[in-house]
Amino acid sequence: MTVASSLCRIDNSHLIRHQKDSPEPMDSDREEARQKDHFEKIQNYRLARENLLERYKQKMLEKYKLKKHHLEVYENMLVASEKLSDDCKQFCSSLMALTKKEPEEKPTLKEAELAVLKKTLTPTGVNPPKKHAKRGEKE
Repeated sequence: MTVASSLCRIDNSHLIRHQKDSPEPMDSDREEARQKDHFEKIQNYRLARENLLERYKQKMLEKYKLKKHHLEVYENMLVASEKLSDDCKQFCSSLMALTKKEPEEKPTLKEAELAVLKKTLTPTGVNPPKKHAKRGEKE
């Protein structure tokens, strides 16, 4: 099979312009109507294209604003995280400083707590139940 014979078998009928059985001359009214229809189609296409481009630009602008907002939120979050980290480190260091001082103060705290407990507890170690007034008696 040669190239020339394979080209002959290709169906090109869709590329051939079909004409009417009897050719008719175009009068000026039909020509104007055809041109008007053609210009309307072009105008509709341009209008649709402009609307589509305008929507595309709006969406891109919204995406840009959203991206900018996300970056601002992220930066604010980083600043807040650094501040929180610094506050946490400061709290931990002050807590460590207090724990170093705590053994010296512990005996005095225990003595004060024991004194308070002795005052509030009875000799058996249990608080006595409260006595309620009888019904007929006034308090």
